[in-house]
This record gives sequence, C-alpha cells and structure tokens, in this order.
Amino acid sequence: MPNLKLTFSCIYFFCYLLSIDAFAINTIYLNHNLPKRPLINPETGASWKAVVVIDKATLTLEPGGSKNLSQPLDFMEVVTLYKRTNNKDYYLVKRDSGQSGWIKSSDILINTYCMKSPAHNNPAYLKIFVNNNWRLKKGLINEIPIRNGPGEHYPVIDNVCVFKIRYAFKNDGKNQYIFVGNEHLWNNEAPAACLSGWIHRDYCIMWDNPVATYYIKDNFIQRPPVQTYTSNDDLKMYLNYSKKEHYSQKVISIEDTSLRDTLDFDTTRFPVLDNTGNFFQISWIGDSIDTETGQKVPSKLIKKVQSSVNQNIYDKKKIDIEAEGDNIEASRMSKFNQYFEKGWGSKKSIKGLNQFESCFLITRQKFDMLLYMIWRLFSKVATKRNIVQSMIELACETATGEVIQKSEKISVYIQRVFGIPYRDVSTSLQYSPEELEDKLASEKFKKEFLNNLSRKIAFLSLILA
Repeated sequence: MPNLKLTFSCIYFFCYLLSIDAFAINTIYLNHNLPKRPLINPETGASWKAVVVIDKATLTLEPGGSKNLSQPLDFMEVVTLYKRTNNKDYYLVKRDSGQSGWIKSSDILINTYCMKSPAHNNPAYLKIFVNNNWRLKKGLINEIPIRNGPGEHYPVIDNVCVFKIRYAFKNDGKNQYIFVGNEHLWNNEAPAACLSGWIHRDYCIMWDNPVATYYIKDNFIQRPPVQTYTSNDDLKMYLNYSKKEHYSQKVISIEDTSLRDTLDFDTTRFPVLDNTGNFFQISWIGDSIDTETGQKVPSKLIKKVQSSVNQNIYDKKKIDIEAEGDNIEASRMSKFNQYFEKGWGSKKSIKGLNQFESCFLITRQKFDMLLYMIWRLFSKVATKRNIVQSMIELACETATGEVIQKSEKISVYIQRVFGIPYRDVSTSLQYSPEELEDKLASEKFKKEFLNNLSRKIAFLSLILA
C-alpha cells in the first residue's frame, strides 16, 4: 500500500502543476511535443536559425492560435526552427530561454542570404538604392527612416542616408515595405550587425542584377553626348525620328563632355536596372531639388552657393547670391536635396558607335573565393610533376564548395559559381579538367598556363590592395 499512496501523491502533484497555466503551456505541453532535432537549414547544412523581424511578435499554442504563450519576442531575437506547416505559413520555434511555440512566417526571417533575382541565368543579390523621393507628398528628407516592423505604427529605430545601397531580405507581402541589411547574409551570433530593418518601398529603387555601366570616353569626339529619356519608347522615337529637336524637351540627362577621363575599376558606375536589346535603363544621382518649391535647382547654382558657404564658414555670414533671377540665401543650403533619377539610354549612338561600357560586380566574399581558386590551380600545377583530372577538380571544389560538373569548362564553372561572365576563349581556363590534364602534359603549354595564371593573381591581388 505505501507504493500506491506514493503513486496517488505523484498524480496529484502532477495535476497541480498542470493547473498552473505558465508551467503547463510553456514547459510540459510544448517541449514534450518538440521534435528531437531541429530542422536543417538547406543553405548552411546546420540547425536552422531564424531571426525575429517584427517588434513584439508572439508565440501561440497552435498554428494560427489566439492564445499567446509567452512574453513578446524581441526584435532581432534569434530562434531555432523545429517544424513547419505544410503551407509554410507557421513555424514551431524554440527560444534560447527554452520557451517554444508557433510563430507566423511573416514575423521571422528564415533565409541566411538576401533575396536573389528570379532570373535563371542571373544569380545577383537583390539590392536597393535608398532614394530621396522628391515626388512624394511627404516632401524631401535627408535620411530615410528604418522601422522594426512593416508599417508607420512601428517605431523608427534608425535612419539611413540617401544614395546608400542595401541588400533586400524580405517583402512584407503587401508590396509596401522591404526588410534590408548592410550585408548580403546575416550571422545568427550577431544579426543586428548585418541586418537593419524595414524601409518603405517609396524610398527604394530595386537593383536585381550585377551590371553597372559608364560612358565610353575614348570616342566622345566622334559621337554626340549621350542622352537619356524617361521611357524606352521616347528613346526609340528619338533615334528613329528625323526631327530630333522635337524630342529635346523629353531628355532628362545629357552626358557631361567636360569629363573626359575613363573611370578606375573601383569607381562607382551607373547601376543598370533593365537591359533590353540595345537599350539600358540606368540610375544616377539627379539634380538638386528645392524642398520648399519642389523645383529642380541648376547644379551650377548649387556649386556657386556651396563655394560661397565654404569661403565664409568661419564668420557665418548670410550671403545672398543672385543667379538666374533668383535670390538664394546660403544659410538655406540644407534645403537643396538630391535624389536618384532613372532613365533609358542607347548602347550605340545614331551612327552606330558604342556609348557605354559595362562591368559586372562581385561581392568581396566571392572575389576572395575566386582569387583563392585561381591560386590553388596555380599552386597545384606549379608543384606537381604530373597533374591529373582529380587534382584540378579538387582545387576548384575546395575553394568554392561547388562540384564541377562532368566535362564542364572551368570558364563556364566560374560563370555559374560566381555569377560573372568569363571569356570562353580564355587562354588558360577554356578547358574542362579532363582536357586540361592532357594539355598540361606539354611543357610549353604548362609554362604558358602558369604565366597566365600568375598575371591573373597579380591583377586580382592589386584590386584588393
């Protein structure tokens, strides 16, 4: 009978604990139903972590349930994913404190990397330009608010200056806000160091490819200044219409022919927003806008005001400058704001001369990876007497983590892995590992191969310097 009394006592004590809501919901019921192992992140192969991107997000007992289980989750709090509904609208998560429950997928960021362009052959990360949208009724502002939720009822937690580039991680589902970050991926140890918050789409220009461009300066004497138009149709009509002056009022920018130098490799170029046949849609920093009148201000007037302000900054005098019939006070310089403009330009002039030269952008992480891969190829060929196919394949895979396909040319492999074009007629890398094994049997080819890779390594290292 003593054992029976002990059993009744244990049952009574267990029922008493269940009568305590907090204990029953947060510990016994939920943790008992957690799977033994968390979900595996397909991007990293590790336990799947997510970060909370909504202020005061809550956990519920069941997917879509109305009863909240715990204190609201903190913005940027990291949780572990254990289960999800078939429609992926809800996830069963566990906090570091041990509490667990279901959360809306819209309240968390589950992807380690930012969004990518949906185009099959374009693996570029999706980026935004923070734009001072002077066309909004709210007027111009120098800094764009970042919120801890997709809506104006969420508090502003930070600001970002216009003209900055940020990576897009998540849409709000209503096409009104975008969750952005400073890097193209986030670290679950310190997500706030990589992620920022929500920005209204009205202040964003989307950039979904790795292409940027600039005017070709070598032939500017032989061609007229490049003109850009608001629409692709206006540009086409200008190129095809005999009376060109008819479209002069539709031009929104003209190339500055006084700037004759070509750009260095690391200098900012015009982002290409769209690429259709012979036409580019590009973005650039436009004219300044008077925040009081909403009218464009000539750039030469701005420079004149800036120069006068700089000359008199110490005595802080107010300077009246007369230009084009307007009196502009230098102390009101802050009311001149710039914004991103976008328009269409032709890759070729009316006479068929090239007007733009393009470059492809790559992240520092992938750039380092590319340099490392080329260095490993060089090192293997330089130190081994007999190079076999498997050595070449291993050098590529060790550097990038990507398996090279059967009969895949190394130049094609570079295009696929790094998302950048690579000449198919490359002296060194236009071969598959199998073909390269045969070629390297020739001492003459081997010497040329090493010299070629040595020049590539030197050039890429110079860029990093």
